[in-house]
Amino acid sequence: MKLFTVQELQSLRAPHVAPCISLYLPTSHPHLGSGQDAIRVKNLLGTAERLLCARYTSQDTRMLLEPLEILANGDFWRSLGALSSNGCWRTQMDGLAVFRSPDFTGYYQIPARLPEAAVVADTFHVKPLIQFLQSNRRFFVLALSQKNVALYEGTPYSLGRVELPELPASFTEALGSDRKESFLNLHSPSANSAAPIFHGHGGLAQNKKETLVRFFRVIDNALWRLLREERAPLVLVGVGYYHPIYHALSRYPHLAEQGVEGNFEHTTPQEIHTRVWPIVSARFQARGDQVLNEYTQLAGREQVRDDLQMVAQAAVHGRARQLLVEEHAHLWGMLDRKSGKVVQHVTQQDTRDGDVLNDLTECVLARGGEVWMVQAARMPSSSPVAAILRW
Repeated sequence: MKLFTVQELQSLRAPHVAPCISLYLPTSHPHLGSGQDAIRVKNLLGTAERLLCARYTSQDTRMLLEPLEILANGDFWRSLGALSSNGCWRTQMDGLAVFRSPDFTGYYQIPARLPEAAVVADTFHVKPLIQFLQSNRRFFVLALSQKNVALYEGTPYSLGRVELPELPASFTEALGSDRKESFLNLHSPSANSAAPIFHGHGGLAQNKKETLVRFFRVIDNALWRLLREERAPLVLVGVGYYHPIYHALSRYPHLAEQGVEGNFEHTTPQEIHTRVWPIVSARFQARGDQVLNEYTQLAGREQVRDDLQMVAQAAVHGRARQLLVEEHAHLWGMLDRKSGKVVQHVTQQDTRDGDVLNDLTECVLARGGEVWMVQAARMPSSSPVAAILRW
């Protein structure tokens, strides 16, 4: 699985030649090619074609849509690793995001249920992916042992292994077989103790720790290159004495203080998810409550806004520190990214229309703010968007 990261999001948010087509497909059906799947793809492409024809020639429309017709081809899905030879799903990828413009074509498998949507605008529609990337939606797990090193990406429902070529798969791969031969056995004295026992003489115990530090630094370097712009928590899974050593050298600021201790070399991702989820869910709940409580405490003051026009002005001028957006909500229209003026429409009329909520999330993220997708029942006002301001 190729990890969809903040860096990938930035590539989509970069300027692209219009029109920009964004398609979102849920992909949890047991067999590709069922009648429902075929209808879904056909309807999404039909919506995109209708929006394109309102502003572009039939020739331009055809040129843009033709590469996307492979979505109805089983060979395409097999190339993504989503299907086995008998047509059954073999991964836990629950969604597919497709982007197409005259200068860009991209496909991303997402381990989360995506809304079914087709949007054509002057920029790509990335709000569902922002929602996925938010730290209250996803997390990472580093399963660490001498024989097996693995990085996983998790959601509340599943855990999928991340393909990272730079990450060594084992101690031997990280430091070489000669190091493995000289690395003496060590174990934790008890399940409740993090202090390791090193078998050896004289200064060998310190040498062992230094070797572990070198091993972990190779791992940290690989993760840092991938995760340096992320905010999602990372949970460490491994034997007890690994935890304090790895925590002491990790550069990732969102490494969770609490990890899971034990040997998980032969454990399935589902079993790891079961052990890790209580840790991250408590963390997510606490952070979400903190943001919502701050908004409630500031209610009635100049620091909070829930009027769309005022929120938009704050977003484009860099004043929004926290943006609260109702998940699954859409506000069609146009946002002036200089003045913050919003023109709303009941539905998307043509490619000049976009999801204003999507545009606002982009503005806030681009200016260093934080975006939170909030369930409708937990929104602190009747508006689908609200903001905590910097000033």
